[in-house]
Amino acid sequence: MMQIPDGYIEVERIYAAVMAGKIRSLAVTSSQPQEGVSTVIRALARRNLNAGRSTLLVDLNLHSPHLSQALDLPKQAKPTTGLAEPHMLTTQEEVNMAVITAPARRELIMQLREPGVLESHIREWLKSFDTVLLDTSPIGLHNSGNLPGEYAASACDACILTVLAGVTPRASIKSTIDKLNQAQALLLGTVVNDRYNPGLKQELLREADKLSRYFPAIAARLKRWLNKSHLLSLEL
Repeated sequence: MMQIPDGYIEVERIYAAVMAGKIRSLAVTSSQPQEGVSTVIRALARRNLNAGRSTLLVDLNLHSPHLSQALDLPKQAKPTTGLAEPHMLTTQEEVNMAVITAPARRELIMQLREPGVLESHIREWLKSFDTVLLDTSPIGLHNSGNLPGEYAASACDACILTVLAGVTPRASIKSTIDKLNQAQALLLGTVVNDRYNPGLKQELLREADKLSRYFPAIAARLKRWLNKSHLLSLEL
C-alpha cells in the first residue's frame, strides 16, 4: 500500500469537505478491489492526527484486509466473541491513533450484518476517539464471507467512494452508487485515483526521462520547462 505524503493538496481538499460537515464517522469504500481505499483512509487518518484529533481505524475489508497488513501490527489472539480491541499505534507520527483489525469469524460477521449492531459499535468507539474511519469491502464483491460495503457506509455519518480512473467500469460505479442510496448512506463525493491515468504533464515528463540516456542536457532543460509550465499545471 503506497503512502500519500503529508500536506498533499488533494488530501487537504477531501479533509476540508469531510470536516466542514462535522463528520465524526466516515467510511471509505469502492466498487472493486485495489482502488486505493486503504491508502486514502491512512492519509485522512494522518491529516486528522495533525489536527490534534484522536483517530480509530476499523478494518472491515474482509475481502482483503490491506489496512491491517500494511500497518504491520503484532499478531494477537483472535477474540472468541466480539470485535478485536483497539490496538494503539506507537510510532511518533501516528500517536493517538488506534486500529481494529478485520474480524475473521463468520459468526461475528453475521452479527455485524444485523440492523443497528455496527451503529452501536461506532457510538461506543466515538466515546473514546474523536473520529472513526472505516475501511470497507468493495461493494461490487458480495459473498457470505463479506460485510457488504454499503452496510458499513450506512452505519457512518457519511462515506466517500474511490474510483480507479481508466479501470473501473462506469456501470460498476453506477451500481455502487445505487446500492449506497438504497442503504441510505450519505455519499459526500468521489475520490479519483489517477494511478493508471496520469495527466498530460506526467506523461510528457515520462517521455522526457527517456531522452536522458541519449540527450541528458536537452532532457534536463525540457523537464525544467515542463515543471514550470503554468498551463500544464492547470487542473481540468
